[in-house]
Amino acid sequence: MTNQGGAAFAQVMERRLGAIEGTMSEVVQRMENLRMEGTTGQLEEELKEGIRTLKGEMRDLSLTVKEPKRKTKLGKPKPFGGEPKELRGFLTLMDLHMEEEGLNEAKAADKIRFVATYLIDDAWEWFEPIL
Repeated sequence: MTNQGGAAFAQVMERRLGAIEGTMSEVVQRMENLRMEGTTGQLEEELKEGIRTLKGEMRDLSLTVKEPKRKTKLGKPKPFGGEPKELRGFLTLMDLHMEEEGLNEAKAADKIRFVATYLIDDAWEWFEPIL
């Protein structure tokens, strides 16, 4: 996982937990107000409603925020020199590396530039005039 993904996950968790804490504080304050007013029947209903609300928020939290996936760090790929028998493996590795670098949704030109950094020898000679 990238540091950005971990930070985003932490921010989502903080916001959701903050909302739950806010709801709990509201319920506690309302309980105290009702206790002072001497309306215990209403207090019981308020408590039940507060508990239902908190259960719903906890359920929503568990459904929307999932534990981040752990990624295996890929080693640096071997540069491609133009051997046809190595092309399929090289392209597969490039797909994995682009995914790891977050380039899945990138423009085609950005992907091409990324792959070009791993070209050498005949493959580079073929590619260079395209730049």
